[in-house]
Amino acid sequence: PFATFANPANASAMANASMPKLYDSYLNALGIPGTERQQVMEALIDFATLRYQMLGTLLEGSLSPDEAVSVFGADALAQNLQDSLTAAQQDELRLYDQLIKQDTLREVYQQALQRTGSAISGSVQNRVMTALLDEVLSPQTNWGALVAADGSMRSAHRERLAAFDRARDTLQGDLNAQQLNHLDRFIEAQGNGVDIILEASTDGDGRVSITQARVAAENLPQ
Repeated sequence: PFATFANPANASAMANASMPKLYDSYLNALGIPGTERQQVMEALIDFATLRYQMLGTLLEGSLSPDEAVSVFGADALAQNLQDSLTAAQQDELRLYDQLIKQDTLREVYQQALQRTGSAISGSVQNRVMTALLDEVLSPQTNWGALVAADGSMRSAHRERLAAFDRARDTLQGDLNAQQLNHLDRFIEAQGNGVDIILEASTDGDGRVSITQARVAAENLPQ
């Protein structure tokens, strides 16, 4: 599914469709003039276009660690917009981007939980989601970035699995045997591959729409 993004026109079309939906609220909160706002949005779209184009190259293992970090690392978006934003605006972008990741991963993990059983639901599911997201979106897991600090997708996958294990340890005293078994099936399924978010959007009511692709763990580049 990534080969089509190597075409600049396809990558640009995807970025133009997704980025305004995701970052309009961020730009509105900045309260900057219309011309400057448009320039920032164009910078966001340009970076998203680059990221789409580089996905296939990343999965081929053809990017250097520094290149991978500069496009897919935890701070890649804010760093790539440093010429368009003040330091304070970059900090706000980092926080906003983490909120988007949180909403997106919550949706992805909820769907994955539903596919692996029915023992975790309701308030218990909320506790499980909180524990999982707290660990995955943490410094130990490079804030949930697609690549680890060393630029490796495999390292990021290992860090994510370690985060799941830490979340399980946190939840162990709150879940019964059936629920723990369900959580273990979820963690095992997550160990088999990586979900790559191709597009995500939210509406005013907090509903998330996601287009994603799954890459098998054995196919991840070194």
